[in-house]
Amino acid sequence: MIREYGVKSLPFTVQLSLIVFLILIIPFIILMSYTGSTTLKFSEEEIARSSLEDIELNRRFTTLRNEMDILSSAFTHIENKEKELKFLLIEREKDAGKLLRFLENLQELAGPVFGTTITIGLSETGFDLDGIHQCGT
Repeated sequence: MIREYGVKSLPFTVQLSLIVFLILIIPFIILMSYTGSTTLKFSEEEIARSSLEDIELNRRFTTLRNEMDILSSAFTHIENKEKELKFLLIEREKDAGKLLRFLENLQELAGPVFGTTITIGLSETGFDLDGIHQCGT
């Protein structure tokens, strides 16, 4: 068959090797092409899925971090208000103590001189001056 086309004859083993090679190379090329395209397709899908999972995890992490920042800010605000209230209560107690001492001194001084009695009461909001009563002379 090869002699008909003017090709010099090749040894039988070389012809047989060439025929086997050509018969095997065609399915090998088809198989490698199919395997390569399938692998590429699954690789692209896996890369896309992995990227979407990374984006979703990053979004969740960012949301969680923002929520933690909000809570931290709220707790800091509450702590600051608590410190402010403690300071105001301490100042109020100091002022109430000063007022009480002033009223006691006023009561001591006013009683013998003017014949007055001052009553001092304690209310929920602090010390109040209930009233000044004149004693009859």
